[in-house]
Amino acid sequence: MRTKITTVLSFLLLLFSFSAFAQEVQISGTVTSSEDGLTLPGVSIIVVGTTTGTSTDFDGNYSITAEVGQKLQFNFIGFLDHKFTVVGNDGSMNVVMKTDARALDEVVVTGYGVKKKSTSTAAASLVTAEMIKERPIASVDNLLQGQSSGVQVTSENGRPGATAYVKIRGTGSINAGNEPLFVIDGVPSDAVAYNRLNPNDVERMDVLKDAAAASIYGSRGSNGVIVITTKRGKAGAPKLSYSFMYGVKKKTSDNFDMMDTPQKLQYEYDFGKTNQYVSQYMGDNGYGSMYDIPQDELQALWNVLEGQSHDWQETLLRDAIVQSHEISLSGGADKLSYYFSTSFYDEEGISYGSDYSRITSRLNLDYQAMDWFKIGNTMSVGFTEEKTLRDRNNVQNPFSAMYSYNNYEPEYNADGTFNKTHQGFSISEAIENNTASRKYLNFQGTVFGEITPMDNLSLKTQVGLNFLNRQGESYMKPGSILDEYVGDPAAPGSKTDNGYYRYTTVWTNTASYLWEMGEDHSFNALAGTEATEEVYTSYTLSSKGWPSDKLTTQDNASEATNASTSKNDWALFSIFGSLSYSYQGKYNVEGSIRRDGSSRFGTNNKYGVFWATSAAWNIHKESFLEDSDFLNLLKLRASFGTSGNMNIDNYASIGLFQFGSYNDVSTMLATQLANPDLTWERNRNWSIGLDYGLFDNRLRGSIDYYQRKTFDLLLFRPLSMTVGFGSRLENIGEMLNKGIELDASYDIIRNDDITWNIGGNVSFNKNTITKLYDGEPINRSFHRFEEGEDYGSFYLVRWAGVNPANGEPLYYTKDGEVTNSYNGDDAVLLDKTFTPTYFGNLNSRVSYLGFDASIEFYFQGGNYIQNLVYGNQMSDGGSISGNQSADMLDYWQKPGDVSENPNPVSARFDNNNSATDRFLEDGSYIRLRNVQLGYSLKQEWIEKMYMKEFRVYVNANNLWRYSPNYHGDPEVGIGSDESDLTYGGEASLFSYPMTYGITFGANISF
Repeated sequence: MRTKITTVLSFLLLLFSFSAFAQEVQISGTVTSSEDGLTLPGVSIIVVGTTTGTSTDFDGNYSITAEVGQKLQFNFIGFLDHKFTVVGNDGSMNVVMKTDARALDEVVVTGYGVKKKSTSTAAASLVTAEMIKERPIASVDNLLQGQSSGVQVTSENGRPGATAYVKIRGTGSINAGNEPLFVIDGVPSDAVAYNRLNPNDVERMDVLKDAAAASIYGSRGSNGVIVITTKRGKAGAPKLSYSFMYGVKKKTSDNFDMMDTPQKLQYEYDFGKTNQYVSQYMGDNGYGSMYDIPQDELQALWNVLEGQSHDWQETLLRDAIVQSHEISLSGGADKLSYYFSTSFYDEEGISYGSDYSRITSRLNLDYQAMDWFKIGNTMSVGFTEEKTLRDRNNVQNPFSAMYSYNNYEPEYNADGTFNKTHQGFSISEAIENNTASRKYLNFQGTVFGEITPMDNLSLKTQVGLNFLNRQGESYMKPGSILDEYVGDPAAPGSKTDNGYYRYTTVWTNTASYLWEMGEDHSFNALAGTEATEEVYTSYTLSSKGWPSDKLTTQDNASEATNASTSKNDWALFSIFGSLSYSYQGKYNVEGSIRRDGSSRFGTNNKYGVFWATSAAWNIHKESFLEDSDFLNLLKLRASFGTSGNMNIDNYASIGLFQFGSYNDVSTMLATQLANPDLTWERNRNWSIGLDYGLFDNRLRGSIDYYQRKTFDLLLFRPLSMTVGFGSRLENIGEMLNKGIELDASYDIIRNDDITWNIGGNVSFNKNTITKLYDGEPINRSFHRFEEGEDYGSFYLVRWAGVNPANGEPLYYTKDGEVTNSYNGDDAVLLDKTFTPTYFGNLNSRVSYLGFDASIEFYFQGGNYIQNLVYGNQMSDGGSISGNQSADMLDYWQKPGDVSENPNPVSARFDNNNSATDRFLEDGSYIRLRNVQLGYSLKQEWIEKMYMKEFRVYVNANNLWRYSPNYHGDPEVGIGSDESDLTYGGEASLFSYPMTYGITFGANISF
């Protein structure tokens, strides 16, 4: 009986085992990335609801056993989780994982480490490579425009390769600079260095805005910090990529309506002005005055001039070609990962003689030599060449000439020589024969070693080097028109070579430790030192007397006219540390401190201490919100701290002497008074912010309010001339920035086939001067800094219009009375500033079955611009020899006329347009910054062509602008290279105009 029972049980057990075995499936396959088709090693795979799991091998292959009906879940950092249900006995299943667009946003990168964004207490925003890719813009800073709230970016001008004015949370200084600190792979860099960077090598840019984020940088963090991280290799099969871009750029349209030839000739005639052709005709025909010329003869002459009429903008400008080529290779083996790229960027200027080209190569390596020891490097070398034009307010500037040259003045004479009709000069000849260029050779690199002697402890040392060699040439060729005017007839032609070498070394040592106590408590400590040194050597060589314009080296000149060299240096040593604590991920606090010692400051104040404290509360993790159906993120942040500004001359604190010669005897002259108490400008910042995410994070964004007080401003204090100096740099004055920042993004549609997102940001800022030395205001060109008033408020005589009785220009006195006599002492402070009070971005992106489209607008307003370009075109007869705006035809002609413009006869010798508010115009605008259409081939298609990616796109930038109250393009940066308009945006003065363009390109990966 027992034997029978045993037999039956054995049979039932065998049947059950067979049944269970029949429901199990052995599944295997390969896991790849949807972005580039690369295999993904280390992907975690689990059978949902069980403890069964595995991971992909180095080649992305996996194998796992599961039952029919069970679900497999694939998980990998930086990618969206992928799930599928086991449905049959087919054991082959390849998986394509989609990249998580929000993965990069999960951390905040500083120059000294990485923090989880969920527990970070800082106000920081992220600009990813995806946000700035495939745009025909050479400089990294210009790509930042509109990408982050609180960050105002204004292009210096439209010159190829031009930099931008970048301000984070307002303007914090008057004299010591307002640029944020740029940190590239842990090495602080200036504008010249970061604009040699290839934007396509950038992985991410973290914008650190508040004290919690920037104070760790101490004496250089007062204007915010932008941390640039370049691309590095990732584990997996090698990825070879090629990208190409080609397009055309043109000058943006303006609303200047210049006089045509008949209008200008009549305008000249009305005021008795003769041009060269009329004067010559009068002499040839014996007429004493142009009014003596019979009308039929004069009209015949005008007909000849009209026949040779042309548009100087079309003559001097061109459709400029922009193109780029780049090849990159990245990947990683068991212990080594690598990223290599080489790129070529070439952009013609819209004016001849202003081309720009750049060649860069980069190699980033990471090698896990041992389980506890890692080494690596970043290395970039680049060569840039810029051809430059004379950016000045005179006839040597083509962007002045295209408005001031009369249409009837031909570019060439009948014999093919350059025509010198306009003021005896030819801008076309000058572009050809007065050449200038700049060349840069730049190396940026780091080498680091990192050890982990025990769990959670990391010790890292890094040495960074930034080397820059600049060479400049300016050649006035012998026999050129300019040489005839300003050169030496006995030694024709002149040339200047100048340049500099600059070495910046940074040695950083850090120790970081992560300590976790159970599941609730987490501590993260960082301590470090940093030593920075920079050596700068410059030279200038000038000579004259050149036998031929084909010979361009200094040894061919007959006489040297100048030779000089200079050298300066500075150093900074820092000790810093931070400590953060998180409880259950809900309550997070952090503190940082840094002590800097700088060679730039006085012997009594060479060292400064900067600190910050901050906290964040993840409200959404509280028990009363954990089960919320719509709330995914609600984090309250607050910070308070200090930072500094050291952007002054290297030897500003010490007494300086200059050596010279008198009667062949060496002499010494004191040139600067010492100030041993000179120290940093300091910022005291506090802010509060709220991060939110709703409806499965479809709606996400942030709200911030901040106050930023700058004190100990670095300003020149007037001194009695009895001490031998007119002023000395001291720490005097205060200013206050306060503002609001709003960010929002919403996924309207989000599924596998189609996604549609809209977003934007807007920032509001008010900047007030709160204290100056003895309350005395500071005057600068068209504006004044005054206690209790907005930064950059204009200080001008007010225009009162035109007297209808006699056509005279009228002005307001300081007391508000109307007068016909201009007096500079009648200038008053206006409630108008050149600093925008608001700016922001609107954007949208949609993708569907491989197609994608994006659009982006940028806007700013609340600022005013002294429009000197329009003022020159409305000279009231003062510049009647040059062309004028057609608006000038509406001038006073008889008593009783109500006109915008005075009688040119009475006004031509009293022209003060630039010193009044007549042409002070509202600079508010909105611009269609970027539009892009693209298509990516499906993965199954490109695999047949042995590719991993194939994408084509069309991109358009600056296609449209709306600025109803401004003549010209209101995106104004620099006035001109030779003006004292140094603050950016205060006045327009014929600098290189902005451009718009359309490009197309392709990205291919194997």
